[in-house]
Amino acid sequence: IASLSIASQLQAELASLKEISGNTAQASSLLQVADGGAEQIGGLVQELKDIALQAKSATLNEQSRAALNEQFKQTVAEIDRIAGNTKFNG
Repeated sequence: IASLSIASQLQAELASLKEISGNTAQASSLLQVADGGAEQIGGLVQELKDIALQAKSATLNEQSRAALNEQFKQTVAEIDRIAGNTKFNG
């Protein structure tokens, strides 16, 4: 009877460890998805900084400044798109 009780405990612990392992793998996948989205957004934020620096130039005419503004808006829209579409399906 004692060995049956020990065997039951070991089976329960093994099942628990398998569940933990699966949860860990799923968490790792989630972090990879989040990291990919954050990396993309980080690159786009750098683009925004570059555009802002260009826009500071006193030598720009209105047409150039408007083009930079449009580029800025498109980059922000791309950030919003990535943020909205980066989903974990695991």
